[in-house]
Amino acid sequence: MDFYQNQEILLDPAFSKNEMNFIHGKGLNDFIESIPIEGNEDIYYKGQESNESVNSKFLKLCQTTNGWIHFQNGTSFGVKKGKINEIKLTNNSLGKLSKLISKDVEARIGKPSKIEHDIITYVFDPVDEGDIYHYKKTGISIQFDPDSKRIKEIRIK
Repeated sequence: MDFYQNQEILLDPAFSKNEMNFIHGKGLNDFIESIPIEGNEDIYYKGQESNESVNSKFLKLCQTTNGWIHFQNGTSFGVKKGKINEIKLTNNSLGKLSKLISKDVEARIGKPSKIEHDIITYVFDPVDEGDIYHYKKTGISIQFDPDSKRIKEIRIK
């Protein structure tokens, strides 16, 4: 099922993360080697060279290393040895979901298994990144913006 055609399916209690396809028709546990690389993706992995081309980084992700591919639409793939093991949705890739607050989410899929308050330290200043609702049964984590209280990121593992 194409996520971008039916984004709210993520908030269905019967959601199956293994039946959902994202950018380039890829989903969890798919291999990345057939993804067409256009050059505007951001690709990161530990130990990369600063002058390395996007294609070179992509080849290393396909073969041996772990890292991330970030696409222009706000979808990102966490990759481990050439296989997608996590999907992160932000910005435009969230579509209508970005308008929902925590109460909307709870009304659809119930109380989370765990709530975590995320604070990141930049230099010496703590930055409130908002609450993260973890849903163990579906493998979804939903992060809410601390100011607007709306969904700002969804991770699927």
